[in-house]
Amino acid sequence: PGHSSAMIASYPELSCFPTETSPAVLSAVSKKSSAALQQKGSKIVQESWGVFQDVLCPTEYTFSFLQDVLDEVMAVFQSRYIHVGGDECPKEYWKRSDYCQQLIKQNKLKDEHGLQSYFIQRIEKYINSKGRSIIGWDEILEGGLAPNATVMSWRGTSGGIEAAKQGHDVIMSPVDQCYLNLYQSDDASDSIAWGGMLPLKTVYNNEPIPSQLSATEAVHVIGLQGNLWSEYINSPALAEFMLFPRAIALAESGWRKTKTGYDDFTNRLGHFMARWDAAGVNYSKHIYDIRLKGTYLSNEKKMQVSLSGVPSTQPLYYSINGANRKPYTQVFTLEGKSTVMAMALQGGRVVDKGSARFHVNLATGKPFSLAKPPAPQYVKGGPGAWLNGVLGSDTRYTDEEWLGWNGDDFEGTIDFQKPEQIGKVIVRVFNNPNSWVYPPSSIMVLGSSDGLNFEELSKVETAASVGMGAQTFELKFKQGKFRFLKIRAANHGLIGKGNPGAGYPAWLFLDEVVVE
Repeated sequence: PGHSSAMIASYPELSCFPTETSPAVLSAVSKKSSAALQQKGSKIVQESWGVFQDVLCPTEYTFSFLQDVLDEVMAVFQSRYIHVGGDECPKEYWKRSDYCQQLIKQNKLKDEHGLQSYFIQRIEKYINSKGRSIIGWDEILEGGLAPNATVMSWRGTSGGIEAAKQGHDVIMSPVDQCYLNLYQSDDASDSIAWGGMLPLKTVYNNEPIPSQLSATEAVHVIGLQGNLWSEYINSPALAEFMLFPRAIALAESGWRKTKTGYDDFTNRLGHFMARWDAAGVNYSKHIYDIRLKGTYLSNEKKMQVSLSGVPSTQPLYYSINGANRKPYTQVFTLEGKSTVMAMALQGGRVVDKGSARFHVNLATGKPFSLAKPPAPQYVKGGPGAWLNGVLGSDTRYTDEEWLGWNGDDFEGTIDFQKPEQIGKVIVRVFNNPNSWVYPPSSIMVLGSSDGLNFEELSKVETAASVGMGAQTFELKFKQGKFRFLKIRAANHGLIGKGNPGAGYPAWLFLDEVVVE
């Protein structure tokens, strides 16, 4: 019953409140749609992806409508299974609907979750009457599972385990192992993706049958499924990049009872790569997991860079600022601003690559203090990542370099340990309103000689821009000598009405602070 905003926009009577205006992501809708919203009772097709409150109302009109749709679907597709969704259905409209509340009482249902089960079971009964079976996402377990339903377990494996123990068939599709729209490397040059990380090796190591199931229960795991959700897929070439070679690893996980090991798998991938090269397939060059690690050498004021993550048998090369590539044999050092590209070769073919950007500056590696620590889930590179001389991704805030604060301002103080001549500060922040991430409303730089008395040096007011990604702000001021600098970035605050996360505190993400 959820994910039905386009259907409701076309047939408002499917909503519990047909005359109510659709709640919309106003920042994403077109001017035409925005104008339509001013008319009371407008229902519009949502123009941004997400989970929306306006869901199908379980009326007889709705069921009749859906049966007509399913009749057409079954006439076209002869498959045994029909996937009915069942996921991410908010219950707010049902909670305030007199009709829904009466239906809950009339059918002696426990609550709105029971009402969703009632909804799914009615649909299942109709599909069963046509000789077909339903598949639903694991949310259909909530409130009681439909009698003959097959469960597709996506929110981890627990839903699949529960369904199998109840004697229901299961398709395993956990997000952390089977969602091919997740990033597949830390390579900052990769296209924007849905979020999270799913490298090739993780897909290969996936075990479809959870160890918690007995032999009798395990027979209900009938397969696994990989998903490539397309919110950020804007071309066939990008779809190929996200699919291959991870789809090969997924297939091997589903078809082989005994795996031969990841090294053997990557060696055999060479045959597929040759075929993809011949066919012009834009497959990913992330077979291994190249790591570029920078360590600041304070005594030399340089960055030491090491490469790792590939077998010793694989030739490994690197280049600095686009220069000719060199074989990697030992760590090397850098100064100032540098971009390092690394690549592994197999049979003369690039099979893995990675990149990192370094900016050694006056603040790199200096002692610091933070008024408030970052959120635990966004401090992968340590609380000093904002001064480590390594720049995070321009397209994602989930790598080790970005630090995040939810609803809190950022305030960090740098101790240069001696007075330094300073005239400019560069601050990198992130903008992604769809994920509740906003740039700070303002950024301020203050200087001090004793760490106690600070004077304001520069301030800039910022604004969220359309789109998403890293944003860089330069704060220039009259050069002077300072031992301490304090950087303040004011959180955006509560997210405005009509936006994803409306009413909740915004996230503030900060990567690198450069001092010159």
